[in-house]
Amino acid sequence: MFTLVYVLLALFILSLLAGITAAIRFRKNRFRSIGSILLVLLINVLIWFAISYAYDQSPGLGISGFGEKWIFTESKDPQPDVPVQPPQAEESVVPAVPPVDQSETGSEHEEDVAVGSDRDHDAEAGIEEETVIKKRQLPKGFVYLDEVIPSALYDIRYYSDYNFVGKPIEGYKAPLAIMSSKAAEALAAVNQDLEDQGYVLKIYDAYRPKKAVEHFIRWSKDSQDSAMKETFYPDEEKESLFKRGYIAKRSGHTRGSTVDLTIVDKETGNEVDMGGVFDFLGDISAHGSKLITAKQAANRNILKNAMVKQGFEPYSKEWWHYTLHDEPFPKQYFDFDVE
Repeated sequence: MFTLVYVLLALFILSLLAGITAAIRFRKNRFRSIGSILLVLLINVLIWFAISYAYDQSPGLGISGFGEKWIFTESKDPQPDVPVQPPQAEESVVPAVPPVDQSETGSEHEEDVAVGSDRDHDAEAGIEEETVIKKRQLPKGFVYLDEVIPSALYDIRYYSDYNFVGKPIEGYKAPLAIMSSKAAEALAAVNQDLEDQGYVLKIYDAYRPKKAVEHFIRWSKDSQDSAMKETFYPDEEKESLFKRGYIAKRSGHTRGSTVDLTIVDKETGNEVDMGGVFDFLGDISAHGSKLITAKQAANRNILKNAMVKQGFEPYSKEWWHYTLHDEPFPKQYFDFDVE
């Protein structure tokens, strides 16, 4: 059928040429010239109908027009229209440990085991690892901390419900730690220093979105919500947590160069005894607290000395909280999600 179409198309072109030639040849005889043109047009119309008929009988033959020119193309099997997807940001898949329910922990030692991110322990306990996909849409100057310090451990508490609020915090869409690249590089130096001493860092929180701080503020105003009081603030009232400096309405974490962390013994994989757990809102958490032993104070100083050496400043009320002194965004508060 395709051959017939091409033959008819050739005849169509030849008849046009013949008509033009006849018109030129008989240009002095107006009637013969007009008659030749009409005859050629009639022939061309017939040929065109023949081409159209052949096309109707051949659905695999494509035809497209451009102005007064027609192009025939032999098409393949028709394909459905597929929408073009916009380019996606590069994504990376990293393993992460799912949040662990801490409601039944009875002692500090049991708590450390339950919330630790030791993968061997998770494997023994039958806990499946969660797949985390990094969105890689960080503002310029920010990095994923696990890519800068892969040997550190990560237990992002505000992604889970084991925190003083008792629920996952807004803005934490993945158990990831994000920091300014400058702070991350300084923290990597801290980790290297500690590794030489037989320790490794464990990160609880780093960059914190403004929406997370706003979540804390709303929570503090809900007098009916005291589910985690006995665990995290047994001696404090919710409404006094801001006044006492345990929670800030404008957090340094939101600037991207503040981190909450502890240290872990490389050999045993156990957290070093700091004389109090992360995010415990009370006097025992303060540097210089008289409520801890000399050994616990010495352990806190191991972390403190390593952090200060690399330019981090401690926060007097929380042994785990440090901010890079020469932070790159000292007046800028961010609100992008942790994802």
